[in-house]
Amino acid sequence: MTRHTAHTPKSRILLEQVWREVGGNRLEERWIQDTHGWLGYQETGKVVISPMNMIPTLLHELLHAARPRLTERGIDRLTTVLWRSMSDAECMRLWDGYNAKVVRISKPATSKDDG
Repeated sequence: MTRHTAHTPKSRILLEQVWREVGGNRLEERWIQDTHGWLGYQETGKVVISPMNMIPTLLHELLHAARPRLTERGIDRLTTVLWRSMSDAECMRLWDGYNAKVVRISKPATSKDDG
């Protein structure tokens, strides 16, 4: 996806507000077990984000690895089917497996990188 670089006056103000909140709040990452499917919440002085937000992307890319001949559209469909069928426990297990193996690299990648 190509990121837009030109801000409107409104988007510039909104982004400044977001950055103020990054600095002014405690940021937590934790699983949120909620029947309504919350992926994050905010309360005074704190913002909590669930790693569950990463699961669809993780599924998508792992399905590319598992099914390299499928089109992007086919992978999108399988991702949706699988994501909708997974329990919280299955998502947490996938996240734990990912977290145990992931190598976090601070240098951004581009689509031209070999890996």
